[in-house]
Amino acid sequence: MTASESPEKKFLQDFIERNRDAIAGVGDSVFHFGELGMQEHRTCELLCSLLEEHGFASVSADFTFHGESAHAAMWPWRGRDALDAVVLMDMGIAQWREHMRTTITAHRVITHGGDQPNVIPARASVWWYFRDSTAEGARGLFEQAKKIAQGAALMTNTTVEVGVRSAVWPVLGNAVMAEVVQRNIEAIGMPGWTAREQDFARSLQRQAKVAEDGLRAAVAPLLGPSKQIPASNDAGDVSWKVPMTRVWFPSNVPNIPFHHWTGGAALATSIALPVAAARRPAGPGRAQCQDHGDLPPADGAALPEAAAALHRLIRPASLFTRID
Repeated sequence: MTASESPEKKFLQDFIERNRDAIAGVGDSVFHFGELGMQEHRTCELLCSLLEEHGFASVSADFTFHGESAHAAMWPWRGRDALDAVVLMDMGIAQWREHMRTTITAHRVITHGGDQPNVIPARASVWWYFRDSTAEGARGLFEQAKKIAQGAALMTNTTVEVGVRSAVWPVLGNAVMAEVVQRNIEAIGMPGWTAREQDFARSLQRQAKVAEDGLRAAVAPLLGPSKQIPASNDAGDVSWKVPMTRVWFPSNVPNIPFHHWTGGAALATSIALPVAAARRPAGPGRAQCQDHGDLPPADGAALPEAAAALHRLIRPASLFTRID
């Protein structure tokens, strides 16, 4: 393959030709030839999706209430309980849920609730996530939450300050990029998992009480447009400015729930190590990966030419931190 026939150049030429009118409407400060976004996400498969608006918009914010401390047994009437305000805000959001659309979600953790029981808390904080399928919906819920927080502060004679940690748009995927990446994925294939890794995966699935399917052996087909999922990601902001797609890398065990202890177990094994992606795929006519212990062999020479092309395509791309 000559430089003029490289997958990267062909992709860019195809993209510009098929999206010429849309590109013409984007300013030079946002898009220029070759500027793309690619997000890496770990999962149990090697796949790419035909994304439309994939992933919810989200506002992540802290609500910190300020009151006045006092001895909770001796002089409670002198105190203004900031933790009471946090609890009342939680109750207010709970009552508001009746009026939320089915796409809206809100969840929280109390990050500070006082120091000890016999002291009325002068400060208390709660961290909220507000999500919706649209940026307007997430913003609207955040504005309503601020009103509820003000009401909680009035009821407790406290004050409240709001600090936004992040706010993201839904992820807007690019079908042309997804098709190019999928062709490279199919050329590379899945890693050749060892017997030890398969045994570990089935043992983990058994303990999680899910189907004991082991690790995936085949590349997932390109499906879509995919259904919008309620998780959030700050790659969404970038995806509305430049063409972007998401690549899912096989580094975890299928059927395992996210944010469960079993979801983190495989990340400390060879299943999740970068060298796993460099193994020769275990397809027809290709050598199986040999089991040499806990760590798999990292044979860079085993990568087909398409793998090197995919690496070149990924390396200049932007990577983003998952908000989840």
